[in-house]
Amino acid sequence: MVDPTSNRTTRSSGSFKQMIEATKTPFIFNAPEEGTGEEVFNNNFKPDVIFHRGNEIKSLAKYFNPLVKRTPSSKKPLMAILSGSVGSGKSLVVEALIKSLGEILRPKPRIGDPTLKIIKVNCRLKKDLRSVLATILFQMNPQFTPQRRSQAQLIEILKSDIAEHNLVLLLIIEDIEQLTLQERIQLMKIKASIINRLNLLFVTSDESTAHELSTSITSSYMSKHIHLSAYKPGELFEIVKDRASVGLKNQSYTDPILETIVELTAAQGDTRETIDLLWRTAKQAEKEQAQILKLDHVEKVFESQLPSQQPKFEILKHLVYHQQLLYFSLIDTIHTTDKPVLTTTEVKEAYYTLCDRLGIMPRRKTAVHTYITNLEERGLLQQYKTEKEAIMIKVHYLLIESIHKKLSSILRLGK
Repeated sequence: MVDPTSNRTTRSSGSFKQMIEATKTPFIFNAPEEGTGEEVFNNNFKPDVIFHRGNEIKSLAKYFNPLVKRTPSSKKPLMAILSGSVGSGKSLVVEALIKSLGEILRPKPRIGDPTLKIIKVNCRLKKDLRSVLATILFQMNPQFTPQRRSQAQLIEILKSDIAEHNLVLLLIIEDIEQLTLQERIQLMKIKASIINRLNLLFVTSDESTAHELSTSITSSYMSKHIHLSAYKPGELFEIVKDRASVGLKNQSYTDPILETIVELTAAQGDTRETIDLLWRTAKQAEKEQAQILKLDHVEKVFESQLPSQQPKFEILKHLVYHQQLLYFSLIDTIHTTDKPVLTTTEVKEAYYTLCDRLGIMPRRKTAVHTYITNLEERGLLQQYKTEKEAIMIKVHYLLIESIHKKLSSILRLGK
């Protein structure tokens, strides 16, 4: 019989407690109490540094800067459009703009100067103009109740409040594509009716909406359109490495792992997709109680997500025909030969062979080089030089099967 007060029992109990505590200690993520950890992988996280969007932020801040300094009737009202695909950094640019304007506001405005008020509304949550107007009025006055008030009444209340409180408004309307064209035009008409006291920044992921807005602007408005291009693979790598440095433990990841994650998600240039794959990979590693992210963790997560990855392959439809043929030649050669990489010469020969089989004239060498460069910019392949200066081309093997099927379907090529 073991003495319950013996040292052995005490040590065993202590060891057990230590083991339990150890299982609670994160292997991969930084501890939440350090102000980092898993929360940095959330879409709402605001990083200290915004990579590759500095010029756009400065341009918008300069454009809206007069709102801070001018009198209400000195210039035309301002309207800007900020467009870009999902994950291109639109929300970060908007937040940086708000911060920039806030920093240059005069702490003690002169008597009679209008007060600048910045209001942000997301149309994905408020899907009609009446709801947008009600949200604007509530942000101006938390005591306001919009019940039983028509859209026309809300417009009149907005105009009255702007005049009564001597305000200049900058309305930032995110996901403006959720409103109908008629509602967008109606919103711009409200702006025109209050001289220059109502200024607008429309934010959209839909380029057709951005075009409609641009063509709807009349000469009575000052206007600006800024488009955010999708991030390139090298830019995505900088962003994801910065996020990893904040959210993950030191030495729990390596550059090659981050490069693999970027390579698998670079086609759309979507930071959210790249950061999400990093987070899921870290969760998988922690689930296995590993202390470092490995290729095996990336593969498990990515392969489990392949059905949901299909929409990103829609980019293949928008390639020009001969670029599709060239890319299929590359993918088909890797698929059939199991070669992990090909030389540019092998890719060209495969393309010429396919064109010959289809009975069509191939493009010139300069066009082929342009196609390859464009495919790399879109994140669909990678080029690198060997020690002997030979240019090699590769596509991550996890993507080969899916892309091969997709392109075969688009090009209607049999086996």
